[in-house]
Amino acid sequence: MTDQAIDSSQEFKVEKNKRPTFLTVLCILTFVVSGYNFFESAFGLFVTDSFDQSQWTEISEQMSEAMNDVDSESREVIERMMNAASETIVAGMENAMVLGLVEMLAAALSVIGALLMFKLKMGGYYTYILAKLVGVIVPLAILGVNLLTGIIFGFAAFVSIVFIILYGLNAKHLS
Repeated sequence: MTDQAIDSSQEFKVEKNKRPTFLTVLCILTFVVSGYNFFESAFGLFVTDSFDQSQWTEISEQMSEAMNDVDSESREVIERMMNAASETIVAGMENAMVLGLVEMLAAALSVIGALLMFKLKMGGYYTYILAKLVGVIVPLAILGVNLLTGIIFGFAAFVSIVFIILYGLNAKHLS
């Protein structure tokens, strides 16, 4: 009878530490996306000089010429977008190295967080949240908030919040 009690307690222990399939899928998605982002950011550090201000100036001039046939309301929206894009591109070029390193840090923290959650550690959830905060707030602080960065990082924040919520639904399985 003691052997049965030991066997059933071991079964309970194994069942208690079993990782849910949904958490596994979330972690794998995070590994893939964050791994890709890490290597893309690392690669980007080596090609930051491939786009210069004169190219953007030429594109802006071509857009201005094309807007001659556009109504005034559309022109205003397009000009706001072009100004926002210009500000963002200039700030991005001036801070390319820092932005690349921040993106790499955020991606690495995401992978570490997902790995810890894969191992059912609660610290991974908090690490993942930190990664998402760093990945959205720091670039916004560097690039500035304008229409373009609001759209780009608003979408990134939305996806991050969705994943934080989905991971949070699995928090009961983490210790």
